[in-house]
Amino acid sequence: MLKELGIADCLVLPDRRSAVMDDTLRRLGWNPDTVRRIPTDRPMVAERLTLLVTDRFRPDLLRRAGDALRVKPSAPATARVYVSRAGAERRRLVNEDEVWPLFRDAGFERVRMEDLSFPEQLALMGRTAMLAAPHGAGLTNQIFCPEGATVIEMADPGFPNPNFYATACAMRHDYAIVEAESVGGSPSKPVERDLYVAPRRVAAALEAAGL
Repeated sequence: MLKELGIADCLVLPDRRSAVMDDTLRRLGWNPDTVRRIPTDRPMVAERLTLLVTDRFRPDLLRRAGDALRVKPSAPATARVYVSRAGAERRRLVNEDEVWPLFRDAGFERVRMEDLSFPEQLALMGRTAMLAAPHGAGLTNQIFCPEGATVIEMADPGFPNPNFYATACAMRHDYAIVEAESVGGSPSKPVERDLYVAPRRVAAALEAAGL
């Protein structure tokens, strides 16, 4: 969009950025070493500042982001991927060892996104036809899946958060939610609580997905 508006050379970003952010810049055609940086030791003054934001309710922008970064596989996407949160500090699936065999027997591979580099994540999602995970950031990677993928989210409907449903709609994916229960932690901080999902609910969701 910046390039279409003719203001791509005016991009200003934080001085401190993660490797993923810099890799994303390269893939979008920017050299991370030459973009303007916001200094950390003094104010930055601009006569005019335009803040670019996006959210789950802008399908056109989400699709453009996915198209710009998605890895196009040489063959149709067939992979089934289960994103584990076992290494996370919160929102873990406490009975993952109980439900994982259901996914495994349905042909899923289990990954931890934090163990993969950004290019590896893109390559994996580029060949993914079905993506399943407990509610968490790993489901954001669905924007890199080919259009029409199936997204299965395990989440507590008592803590409604439509982020990944809305993202799936924006990307034209099929979406299913598997009802889970929040456990442990404080009810006043639902975003920090772990999840429990009944195996029978997972089995029903997989059957509904044709597996």
